[in-house]
Amino acid sequence: MKNWLVAFDLDDTLYPEREYVFSGFGAVSELVKRRFGIEDFYPELVKTFNGGERKKTFNATLKKCGIKYDNTLIRDLVNCYRAHFPNIKLYDDVVPTLQCLKRKYHLALITDGYLQAQRSKVRALNVERFFEKIIYTDQYGKEYWKPSRFPFQMVMEYFSAEGNECAYVGDNMEKDFIGPNRLGWLTVQIKRKERQYYENVFANDNQRPQVSIDSLTALEKVLKGR
Repeated sequence: MKNWLVAFDLDDTLYPEREYVFSGFGAVSELVKRRFGIEDFYPELVKTFNGGERKKTFNATLKKCGIKYDNTLIRDLVNCYRAHFPNIKLYDDVVPTLQCLKRKYHLALITDGYLQAQRSKVRALNVERFFEKIIYTDQYGKEYWKPSRFPFQMVMEYFSAEGNECAYVGDNMEKDFIGPNRLGWLTVQIKRKERQYYENVFANDNQRPQVSIDSLTALEKVLKGR
């Protein structure tokens, strides 16, 4: 009989988000090539991104390439980025871990981000088969993205679980652990070497995970020790 519920974050927990970013850059670069005939937009995007410009990467790169842009063009590039079907892969430790845990625990996925993009990521990674419940927080509105407790409460209701029967595995101390900590969950941070964001986040007690691991292979031991 399965007693515990284990829920997972998606980005930088099950796969490297950096892969998604660069996959999206590829799609955007093809669009720019068709419209403006520019062949080297992709490497320029990567340079801009690696140089630290994460919020207006398209704007800055268009400017570097001498392309005049307006809000309509930026919107087209953003929509292309979000709508593309990504070329991404799971971390090596994900499938063995989920296969093992699925035999013993209820598994769920809770993921933020724009709905179309997150659904495409899940399909590309072929992870639906592991989870009994997948919650895309954007489906309910941006106010329900983490750190909201709402998606965690939804999962608890779905599985009729109490907080002390639940664990959440994520990576981002800015938002991943606040909700489940307040609901009495076990919170576990996976510290991937190539995490895309929030490497040096200052976190208060509510934001901190209770346990940190470097690989999902250590997760079952953590769960057994609870």
